Amino acid sequence: MQPPEPYYLELHFDELPTLQGDVMQRWTRAKYRQGWYDKIAVAAHGHIPRTPLTTAAVFGCRYSSREPDRINLWYSFKPLLDGLIHAGIIFDDNPGILMDEDYSWQKAKPKSGSVSLRVQELDPLEYTALEHRLQSASQ
Repeated sequence: MQPPEPYYLELHFDELPTLQGDVMQRWTRAKYRQGWYDKIAVAAHGHIPRTPLTTAAVFGCRYSSREPDRINLWYSFKPLLDGLIHAGIIFDDNPGILMDEDYSWQKAKPKSGSVSLRVQELDPLEYTALEHRLQSASQ
């Protein structure tokens, strides 16, 4: 019997998460984040793992007409990560669970911004072995 295929999910949304989520009023921010939680749950419906992933990689890409600075780029994905948690896709977004994480930007036409997100289940034993080999090679 072969082991099950690792979990894999790709999501795409034809809108952009805000770069200014931290400057909203508390109730506005909560409503905004809930909107993303709902979008993630609807988009992932039927593709949610039996149990939330405890080792995963997440990669996101923001498509917009203007390139954000690195901190705002990463911060803009926070409501999407929290949406993955609320939907039961990942257990948490701490570094012990998100063993690989990166966000990028690509130019898009004005008023046609979007965002994509890819989630992959990782084998913690294989990932730890790879990290160990990389550390050993750099010494």
